[in-house]
Amino acid sequence: MERILNTIFNHRHKTVIILDLQKQIMRFSFIGYILFLLYKLLLEPQRLLTREILIANRDIYFNLIPFKTISRYFQYFSYFKLWDWISNIFGNVFLFIPFGLMIPFMIKSRYKLPFTVGLGFFMVLNIELIQHYFGLGVFDVDDIILNIFGIIMGFIGYKSIERVTNSKL
Repeated sequence: MERILNTIFNHRHKTVIILDLQKQIMRFSFIGYILFLLYKLLLEPQRLLTREILIANRDIYFNLIPFKTISRYFQYFSYFKLWDWISNIFGNVFLFIPFGLMIPFMIKSRYKLPFTVGLGFFMVLNIELIQHYFGLGVFDVDDIILNIFGIIMGFIGYKSIERVTNSKL
């Protein structure tokens, strides 16, 4: 009986160590992801080139009407370079999928979706405000919508992984 208990205990102990290591790897990966995100959205050299134009015209370079920019991208598809179209529509979504995938792994809440989306919204809103204020980009509510959509897609990926592994992660 003692041997069986030792085997169970040792197995659980190894599992705890492995799960702790996985969480540490996830945290380290998340920090790297956030640093990449901040570089891409705030510090990329291309953003610094257009900074003076955006600051001088700050009052006209923003969009508060939901789906205005998105609909223009579809309506005037032929006027845009394909890469600009793809990077604006899909880039805003794909850039935030890792956020929606990683955050639920790192929190122990029953309300993982609201927490993940709320934290993501707070972060995205602040990035948009910083871009606008410092002339590093244009404040566009459609960017926020696409980013939140990416976060939700990442959360769906998290739930799929959870379902496949048959465990609460």
